[in-house]
Amino acid sequence: MGQDIPLLTASYLKCAIEFAKAELGDRGCRRALADAGLPGCLPALEGFFVPEASVALFLESAARQSGNPSLSARLGERTNVAALGAWGRYIVEGETLGASLERFDQVAVCFCSYQGVRIARTDDLVWFGFRFATSERRPQIHLGLAATGFLISIVRYFAGPDWFPESVRLDVPPPPASPSALEDILPTNIQYDADFIGLALPKELLALQRRSGLPLSGVTVSDALRARHHQPSEKFEAAVEEIIRVQIATGQVCLDAAARSLDLGVRTVQRTLDAAGLDFRHMTSRVRMEIAHEHVRETDLPLGVIAESLGYTNQFNFSRAFRKHFGQSPSKVRKLAAPKDEAIPRDPIIEHLSTR
Repeated sequence: MGQDIPLLTASYLKCAIEFAKAELGDRGCRRALADAGLPGCLPALEGFFVPEASVALFLESAARQSGNPSLSARLGERTNVAALGAWGRYIVEGETLGASLERFDQVAVCFCSYQGVRIARTDDLVWFGFRFATSERRPQIHLGLAATGFLISIVRYFAGPDWFPESVRLDVPPPPASPSALEDILPTNIQYDADFIGLALPKELLALQRRSGLPLSGVTVSDALRARHHQPSEKFEAAVEEIIRVQIATGQVCLDAAARSLDLGVRTVQRTLDAAGLDFRHMTSRVRMEIAHEHVRETDLPLGVIAESLGYTNQFNFSRAFRKHFGQSPSKVRKLAAPKDEAIPRDPIIEHLSTR
């Protein structure tokens, strides 16, 4: 149905939001989030996914407000891969840089809804990179610059904080502003109009050991994949559901914002959903009930707390809506639920809502 919507984990925005706040202040950061159709209190948690286009719009707005078209290239200075969740820690806790790159390939599904990692070898070099799905539709200079910083930050866990690649590939044309401004931030050879965003690494660099003194959590690939909770679909309906999940978690459900985050018009979203016999309001109700059911079955939260976290004015209205949707009251569903000591996967959205 309709076009596919590539998605990125919302945790990728964590460093970008902190960076934007430092560069633009809280007001400028909120404006960038609004321009991207993202909630002002976006949860940077594993399990949440947002449209890739919304991340590009956020970075574009931040660069426009700052007056620096190369702003996103500086994001690498603020990127802490290990702080992005279990998948980020798993990547940088490889024994060697080569092992770390293999780990990134393993857990790429935690980062995005498609396979974007690129590792290519020549006689003397290894190209380590990424290809954003939206780049196939139109150039994404800000995504490309931010991704370059992200990739550099991984290598620096092994090569040191001052390391720069011998060469960088960007899958965009040269910027309209002076390329020298970008080269001041990335003091290396920059190749434009490449097939993917990439860093040139001498092969001997792959044997570098992880720098001593950096903390180790012992996270495994299974930990990283469990934290993902599910693999989001790029189908239009599923992408809209992912947006609704984030909006419910922040208490800001809005069709206009959802359309902005998809980089589409409201009427386009409505028409696409209507063609499948869907509408945004009913989808929101269904997703809200799915989250409610998980709360009731898998947590010991009081029903009043669950009702409030999902936007209901009181427990009575919540229970009535729950019974209408499932044919049973919340208390009965909880009573019949599996014992709490069973290994039931936890939804990170539940964790976020329960502490709001």
